[in-house]
Amino acid sequence: MKKYKCKKSVGPEVEHLRQRVAGLERLEKKRAAVAGRDHRERSLLYAVFDGLPAFIYLQAKDYSIRFANRAFRDRFGDPGTRRCYEVISGLDTPCPQCPTFRVFDTCEPQTWEWQPGSAQTFQIYDYPFFEMDGTPLVLELGIDISETKNLEKARNELFANVSHELRTPLMKIQGYVEALRDGFYTDAADCRKQLDIISANTRRMDRLIGDLLELAKLNAYQSFRFQILSLQEILPDYFTELEIYLRKKQLRLAYSLPAGELTVKVDPGRFIQVLDNLV
Repeated sequence: MKKYKCKKSVGPEVEHLRQRVAGLERLEKKRAAVAGRDHRERSLLYAVFDGLPAFIYLQAKDYSIRFANRAFRDRFGDPGTRRCYEVISGLDTPCPQCPTFRVFDTCEPQTWEWQPGSAQTFQIYDYPFFEMDGTPLVLELGIDISETKNLEKARNELFANVSHELRTPLMKIQGYVEALRDGFYTDAADCRKQLDIISANTRRMDRLIGDLLELAKLNAYQSFRFQILSLQEILPDYFTELEIYLRKKQLRLAYSLPAGELTVKVDPGRFIQVLDNLV
């Protein structure tokens, strides 16, 4: 005779509970898969940050540093448990009116310049960022723009000096043109000599204008063309050119050169500019 097992019937409440539990298990598996994917993506993002030449760090509202890339650690050291103001500024208390903290208040990016010393300038970019658990952070990126600032300073100095640089040959040209117009020189050889001086100064002006057109080439090794020159050849011609200019200023210039030859290694055009500035 066969024996039959009787299954106990399950009530609808229990079955509903089982389905809820199974559903929760499926949701947990999906959540774990998403969390694992998010963790891998965040790790990849940090790896990208770590390879960038700009310093990058993540700052929390409590001034702690949640992440610092290699460029940051190379410049400021490993932050460990230290606060941002201790690591970056060497202070015992938070920095007053910190631009970075504006991001927490406004939830908008901020851009500003930071000068840790007289020789360095950083362009700072701050962005809202969130930890994986939703904690608000600030992502700060700092780019060293010291070289750009130095180039800007050099350009500004060049523009400040250009009026003087151009005025000197212009005044020489004007002086000799007026002298020729007024009949100061009557001998043909003298007139030709003065015309040669005018021509030399127009060429000098052309070089100066060429310098202005090549402001991007401020590298000294690209801009200078050195030659060995004799001072006995350069200076007499230069002082002859100054004759009319000095006469109009009611000035006289006396100079003497040793008997032996004196040579200098200079860029001829730059050397004349230096003499013009000295005069």
